[in-house]
Amino acid sequence: MKDIEKKSGKRGRPAYTNSKELVEKGIFPEDWRNQIIEMGKEGKSQSHFIVYLNISRPSYYKLLEIDRDFSNTIAQAKEHSKLWWFEKVRGGFENDNS
Repeated sequence: MKDIEKKSGKRGRPAYTNSKELVEKGIFPEDWRNQIIEMGKEGKSQSHFIVYLNISRPSYYKLLEIDRDFSNTIAQAKEHSKLWWFEKVRGGFENDNS
């Protein structure tokens, strides 16, 4: 997993500041946004997103703080995921009442 750190004069792992740069460096796939949204539509969670993007959990949270595009995409995927789960539960109740 890759860590995204603050840009500083420190040595070590390179720091990235946004998802666009991660795509340019080949760390994120170009279609990461669509893939994350589709995962949300399948009811998947942030743990799935983190594994798909191959980043650490701290890096995930850091990107949520510093990258509006990343944050918006994740928020949209989470809403799709919630809807998927609501529909799954509702379907279970409807089947029990038939």
